[in-house]
Amino acid sequence: MEYVYVDNFTFQRSQFYIDQIERLIKLSNNVDKVQAWAPPIVSFFSGEVVQRNDEVQPLHSAIHIFALDYGQDKHILRKYFVENYENVSQWVALLYFYFRTVNGYPILANELLGNGLLNILDTLSKNPSLNFKNKFCFTRAYSQILSYAIGVKNDSIIKICLEKINQDHYYLSEENYIELMQIRSFNSNKNHKNYRPAIDFLKEKILEKSLVDNTSIINTIYLEDKQFFLQNFKILKKRIYEDVQRGCTDNSIRSLIGNLVSDSFSYLVQEILYEINYSDENFNFVKNHSFIVANATNLSFYDNGIRSDFRDQYIIYKRLIGSQNLRLGSYTSLAFDDVEVAEDIDYKRYHVADHELSDFIIDTINCYRINEISYQNFETFTFLPIDTHPVQACLVLNKKIVPPLINISFDDKKVYKKIKKVLCFLTRNSQTYDKEIEFFSSLELVYEIKIITDPDKNNFIKSLNDMDYDILYISAHGEYEHFTSRKEEIVFWSEDNEESYRISTKEINEKINKKKDKKILILNICDGANCGLSYLVSERGVANKFAIKGHIVLSYLWPVEPKYAVVFGCLVLYELRNKEINHAYFDVLSLMNTTNEHIYQELVSDEKTQIWADLVLNFSGFISESHLYSSAIYT
Repeated sequence: MEYVYVDNFTFQRSQFYIDQIERLIKLSNNVDKVQAWAPPIVSFFSGEVVQRNDEVQPLHSAIHIFALDYGQDKHILRKYFVENYENVSQWVALLYFYFRTVNGYPILANELLGNGLLNILDTLSKNPSLNFKNKFCFTRAYSQILSYAIGVKNDSIIKICLEKINQDHYYLSEENYIELMQIRSFNSNKNHKNYRPAIDFLKEKILEKSLVDNTSIINTIYLEDKQFFLQNFKILKKRIYEDVQRGCTDNSIRSLIGNLVSDSFSYLVQEILYEINYSDENFNFVKNHSFIVANATNLSFYDNGIRSDFRDQYIIYKRLIGSQNLRLGSYTSLAFDDVEVAEDIDYKRYHVADHELSDFIIDTINCYRINEISYQNFETFTFLPIDTHPVQACLVLNKKIVPPLINISFDDKKVYKKIKKVLCFLTRNSQTYDKEIEFFSSLELVYEIKIITDPDKNNFIKSLNDMDYDILYISAHGEYEHFTSRKEEIVFWSEDNEESYRISTKEINEKINKKKDKKILILNICDGANCGLSYLVSERGVANKFAIKGHIVLSYLWPVEPKYAVVFGCLVLYELRNKEINHAYFDVLSLMNTTNEHIYQELVSDEKTQIWADLVLNFSGFISESHLYSSAIYT
């Protein structure tokens, strides 16, 4: 295999590249969050070992693939490629799955296609010692490259890949044959004679049993035969649930939900998401609700049956993601598109908001059409994909309206009875602990209050399951790991501060009972309402997990100053004595959007809240956009 001459470049030894190939394969088997695959990919193509995601930096060249021809011990790497062709083809498939799903390194992805990667696969697949069964691994690689090529509209690569996937295959296992039919059902293959038989085969099989990628298959079937989809919806939504239980990636569900909302089947989307949350419970359609598909090409929105269409939605969404990256210090990418990111990402302050967020706020208002959509007409709404966008705060602060709740659970229950009982979990490891104790003591004539300080895991779970409460108040530390799937925790501490007590979202999901009646949770932890970016709206985040356990949750989209969170949360709790939560949220957030002096005067005017007055007056950074726009309410 000959390429352009590489001059004055030092390659690693072959074992280095082999290690990174095998490292990616191993990681893909054990880590379901695709973003976590970055280190071995970056290591291979940078020539330097990268261990963690927070060490990852942009890649702009595919030069290290030339180690096959110019490496100092290239014969070892070539021998590995020939003898371990299955590993190599799997590695290529994983690379392009990664490039496609997280828009990772588009320059690298395109350079590889232009610098002989297809020739490598073609040469390896023509080894005369391989039989038909052995060659199927290359079809998988071509299918992933095809998906990527479709996204970047590379017609020449699409043509090559379609030829490969439509080649005759013999002696395949049933599992591989099903996979082949799925590959041939790509829409780009529609004009080939293999397309329709593949669709018909998949329709039959998916009713019989769960397949490897149910949701992707169901989306393909939906586009071809909506009547079949509707007639068999009860079975198909179970198949989607089975995908999610296996750790299904977000991309398949994104395409299906986007298509359903576009075709006015929002009620089916509700039912699918409810199935994912509760699986075996009866679904009741949530009324007075709307979906906002923020990353659609054009946004369609229904209000009282009247459809409104907003053009160029994706362009506005892309602008929002760019300002989010800059103002929150994050690195969100979009498939097959470039968005603005900071030149140097400070991973110690990853997803920590700047004090000033003006462009991020403006872009949020524009993306969610806050000046055009009558949000006050809805009790709840769900924006897709779910993300850390301060929609409700924008509605309060910029539109002056009481916001609807963000619906995560699609449980139609509401808070009906008068609020009386409050259960509080506090931590001594806080500057506000003594004031919180004093504040709750002053409310004893308003609420029945039970306070538990720094519970260990078992005490926390047992108390939640056994005790009766109307409001749950948690004031602790929150941890959210952006690069590790489903690692979000509430953190308390032992009395001597030597040991931390951590309650994970996994434990909330598995060990806390779902409430029969809706409860209210004020969750004063950093990143409590952070749920990443996903069409699976309840997949990540502490607030999200409590929402599907029967709580309406007020929490924070990014890290905030604990003093602000405690004052804000306690004032909302006090207002709940005679208001619904979104009205209490509106009133308190509107107060916060004044001046320290005005807030001080309001607090001292009520003996129950005056305990917080001096803290506000003496805290110069109390009012900032990073605080005001940080909160969200999920149900």
